[in-house]
Amino acid sequence: MSKKKIKLYGMRKYWPHLTEPLAEAEREKLSVKQGGKCGVCEKPESSFKMRLSVDHNHKTGQVRGLLCYRCNKFIVGRHTLESALKLLKYLEVERNATV
Repeated sequence: MSKKKIKLYGMRKYWPHLTEPLAEAEREKLSVKQGGKCGVCEKPESSFKMRLSVDHNHKTGQVRGLLCYRCNKFIVGRHTLESALKLLKYLEVERNATV
């Protein structure tokens, strides 16, 4: 008989080995490290209606940082490292063509 995997909610889904208060403390450490700002657009968390999202690698589960909804969903969420590098290369070519 197989064991049923317990679905974790809240901060524990990012730090499953910690209790909820300790996982929340880890989130707070990330916030302090990032100056209370989104890791991409650098807008302060206080300027958003919702808290910053805990961004993580879906394959490894490794937490990367805190992002606003827009950056998490539309910038980081739509790219792999490879696609981001291709985008960067494209923008560099465009920038050099206009100089």
